[in-house]
Amino acid sequence: MKKLKNLLLITVVCLCLGTVFTACSQKYQLSFETGCEVTVSAVEVEAGKEITLPVPERSGYSFEGWYEKENFSGIPVKTVKATANATYYAKWVKLFTLTLDADGGLLGCGNTLSVKAGENLQKILKDKIPQKSGLEFGDWFIGKRAVTDQSVMPSSDLTVTAKYKAAYTVEIYERKTELDVFIKTKTENG
Repeated sequence: MKKLKNLLLITVVCLCLGTVFTACSQKYQLSFETGCEVTVSAVEVEAGKEITLPVPERSGYSFEGWYEKENFSGIPVKTVKATANATYYAKWVKLFTLTLDADGGLLGCGNTLSVKAGENLQKILKDKIPQKSGLEFGDWFIGKRAVTDQSVMPSSDLTVTAKYKAAYTVEIYERKTELDVFIKTKTENG
């Protein structure tokens, strides 16, 4: 009977260890659906291991994240813990070209930007200030309308044009008649 108990105990221990080793070496496959010409290879991940998902690039689009559902509901996933085979879906947003026409001026940052529809143009353009000899930058215009805090990027390419104003200095003098001289009292730049 003692031999039978020992044999049974050894069998149970071996089964438990086998289960532990099998669970430790179990791997899950994570697949990625991009919905376009961009390919992201599936990866095998050990059970319980956490990984950071890759960030793919696609010309003309902004990557908005990986989603667990094909309809992109929920929040984007950046890291996952492998607990089962899973597929993640890439969400993309089309970018449009914003062309900056410096109207003969110099613009150090380049003259095109890739922008999502609906982005605020005034925020995008706030640091884009062209230089033109003898003139001072006034504002960016879309046709005859100045870009305002209400201006947003449309769902198409757009060109904005720089408008300038004359740079000048006005000096104001006051005549002192009793001394027959002029004294500068103020300087204004415009």
